[in-house]
Amino acid sequence: MDYTVIKEIIGSYGFPIMACAALFISGLNERKESRKLIAEMTSMHKEEVDNLAQVINNNTEAILSIRKGEANDYNW
Repeated sequence: MDYTVIKEIIGSYGFPIMACAALFISGLNERKESRKLIAEMTSMHKEEVDNLAQVINNNTEAILSIRKGEANDYNW
């Protein structure tokens, strides 16, 4: 192989190979960042759902207390 053949091969195939490698690495980095964000958002969502569950339980107790008080007022 002489220099011109090597130069021609690199010129024809070098850029596409490097572009594919760069896109692959970029995709891996994006996937890693996305997984971190998803884990963080999942944690935040769990906290929100736990808070909502507590609020629902408190409201249920309040409604039952009100109903119990009304039942006593009207002798139901």
